[in-house]
Amino acid sequence: MRTQRTGGRQRKALAWICLLLMWFVLAPPDDTSQLAQQSSLQNNEVPGTSISIQRVRQLGTPIKSRATVAGISCNHTGVTKHPDGTYHFSWLHVDRNGNVSDENKCIVHLLGLNQGWFASGDAGYPSPQEWTQWKQALPYNMVRLNYNSVYWNTDVFVPKSNMHFRALVQDYIKNAEAHGLYIELDTGPQHPEPPCGGSVTFCSSQNQAAKDYAANPNPQTAQEMPSYTPPGDQSIADLTKLYGNDPAVIFDVWNEPGDGNFNQMLPDAQFFPAMQNRINIVNTNAPKSLVVVYAHDLPQITGGQFPPYHGKNILIDHHTYSTSFTASQMVPNIQFYKQHGWGTIVNEYGGSTASAPALQQLSSLAKHYDVGLVYFYAGNLVNNNTVQLNSNGQLVQNAYTSIFGSTQ
Repeated sequence: MRTQRTGGRQRKALAWICLLLMWFVLAPPDDTSQLAQQSSLQNNEVPGTSISIQRVRQLGTPIKSRATVAGISCNHTGVTKHPDGTYHFSWLHVDRNGNVSDENKCIVHLLGLNQGWFASGDAGYPSPQEWTQWKQALPYNMVRLNYNSVYWNTDVFVPKSNMHFRALVQDYIKNAEAHGLYIELDTGPQHPEPPCGGSVTFCSSQNQAAKDYAANPNPQTAQEMPSYTPPGDQSIADLTKLYGNDPAVIFDVWNEPGDGNFNQMLPDAQFFPAMQNRINIVNTNAPKSLVVVYAHDLPQITGGQFPPYHGKNILIDHHTYSTSFTASQMVPNIQFYKQHGWGTIVNEYGGSTASAPALQQLSSLAKHYDVGLVYFYAGNLVNNNTVQLNSNGQLVQNAYTSIFGSTQ
């Protein structure tokens, strides 16, 4: 007969055995890239950066990229091509660790180009044939399109394309998806001067609102400025209702607030609630979509002066054109974002002259912290009037290929 004490010991032993079995069954194996990352960390720094292992321990560990999840192969792009040439786009979400993941819980690297321009000028974008050439030249899975909110709200006519603006945006999205590309709709300028072409000889610039206001400051020209929120709110509401069920569309709710006299016209006490309102619009109308939030005055949040944004699927957006950029400059911010379940994306980098050292640093962040990268602008990567990569393009090609691995 077992004594009560002996039975208790046996029950404890069985409990420990069950826990060990559960751990072996549930814990997915690390892939080779993770093992290589661990080896690099043993060399006292994060690969490709000057971040010491001691600093990493203070800030938190990099992501664990999985080659497989529950037996499903991960290609880290979110996109799968069907035999008939069409594409399946996974719904993307930001997981609790701040990583962009697909519907199979595979980590996704968003790597792309600012390509097409619907913010000012003549509102041009690649033809289907040009996009086919781009996809052959460069491994990327996303495009970012800066658009003018007033153009959308008033549905202006676009002479170059011989169609109205809303149809133009929808045509852009259709063609991008046909080439396996996620589309990030970037809410930009809101000046009323229409796209040029045909009988419209004046071509507006991206900062046309600032020019108009400086030349004639009055309540009407003030409404062209990005600090006046209703036009952007309306376009975001319309587009999220139209594309709220499209997994390929991502919403960037405010391009570079803070330029010029923005802070005087919309101080932080008004700006942060206004940005939160745009997050809420996306979360309400397109609850499964990613929402991109520019890092304007974010030290006011990280320093505790204003509360963090709330909502889901938030990506914090940084822009950097510095040739001396280092990963260590951004890691503390990334760790703050991850603590709040936010992801990170660099929606503009590079410019007319790409920096190999800076791109190496950005690539390291993409690989080890799942930071998205979107080059500005696509035309800077090719020789004039061609889709032949120049030296900038070759740098980006090598970087994106390295980040994706051999996944496309």
